[in-house]
Parts: sequence; C-alpha cells; structure tokens
Amino acid sequence: MRRTVLSVLLLGSAAVVGADVPSGVPTNVKKERQRAEKLPPCKACTVLVNSFREGMKRTERSKHEGGDAAWEEERLGSYKTSELRLIEIQERLCQDVGRGEDQCHQLAEDYESRIEEWWKQHQNDHPDLHRWLCVDEAQVCCPDGFFGPTCEPCPSCFGNGKCKGNGTRKGNGKCSCDEGYDGENCDRCGPEHYEAFRDSEKLLCAKCHKACAAGGCTGAGPNACRVCRTGWV
Repeated sequence: MRRTVLSVLLLGSAAVVGADVPSGVPTNVKKERQRAEKLPPCKACTVLVNSFREGMKRTERSKHEGGDAAWEEERLGSYKTSELRLIEIQERLCQDVGRGEDQCHQLAEDYESRIEEWWKQHQNDHPDLHRWLCVDEAQVCCPDGFFGPTCEPCPSCFGNGKCKGNGTRKGNGKCSCDEGYDGENCDRCGPEHYEAFRDSEKLLCAKCHKACAAGGCTGAGPNACRVCRTGWV
C-alpha cells in the first residue's frame, strides 16, 4: 500500500515538474542562438561600446591595490585612466551582452588597439567613445540625425517621425511617421486623426472620438465625426 501511495506521489510530482517545462526550443539553445546572432555593423559597434561603458561604471570607484597608495598614484598614475583599469574592463567585456555576444567578442579583438588608443590618448578631447570609435574610426554609424554612407542630414519629419537609417550608414532617409501622422514629411494627420495644433514648425494630431467610423473626423468630440459608428447618432 505504501509503495502504491509513493508511486502515485512520485508520478504526480513528475507530472507537475513536466508541466513547468515549456514546449519548443530549450532555453540553452535559445541562448546559444542569441549569442550567435549577427547584428548590423552599427548595432554591433554600439553594443560593444555600451558594454565598455558598463565596465567603466563598474570600475569607477576602484583603486590600485597595494599598501602605499601615494607611491602607486605617483608611479602608476591615476587609476581612472590607468592600464590596470582598462584591463579590468576588458576582462568582462561583452559578458553582459545577450544578442550578438559572439560578434561582440570578435569586435573587441578587432578594435582592441583602437580602444586602447582612445583610452590612453583621446579620453579628454573625445569623451564620447561611440562617436570616436563607431562614427569616426570604424565608420559604421552616423551621428544622431544623420544617415547613409556619407552621413547626410535627416529630414525633420516635422517632429512626428524618424528618418530611415537615422544614426547608421544605411537607410534612404525617408520619414517613417509616428502613429497618427502621414505624408512624405509627416506633415499631415493620418486616418482617424484630426489636426489639434499647427504652426510653422510643429503639427499635433489627435485621435478621433470613439463614436467616429472609418471616415474620420474634422475635430474633437462625437459631433465632429464624418460618419458615426453603429449605435451612435
């Protein structure tokens, strides 16, 4: 009898454990796929720089280890810009990355000498590592507000969208409008939205009242509907 009860309990426990295991691709396989994922050049460089910045945050309060702090500061220099700190950052570089981790490690090797050059020579005059490495040196990104192989200026998109390729060496620069906006330059309201405000530089569109059907509206409230939904008059 005890064996029967024990068997039932064990089978029940196994069923519960089995129910917690998700179907489909195992978690470790998903992680491996994420690690091996190939990111676009600008994104990959940005991921590397972000990981380096996290390393800088992690080590910003550390100091040289040793008994004579004054001697170390004199002989080894400020820890803030020391080679020791750089090594400590590089030791854990890309370990905090999920998607594209393998690519990040490869880029860290490819850009190692450039990162060391920035660390030793350009931190003061070029404090933005992303701009120095990804935009100016590797030339795989553009500054924000620019796009394409030669980093041409993005259109304003009237403040209601983003240009395709913004910040990268890709894209055609055309506006991708936010929800509720339309037009080549996002300078008019989209379907089922109305113009709430406009001046020479800004356009604000608001969603039509829920009483309005697909025809949209001319302004705020149910009385501005071009066509009412069923149940509204």
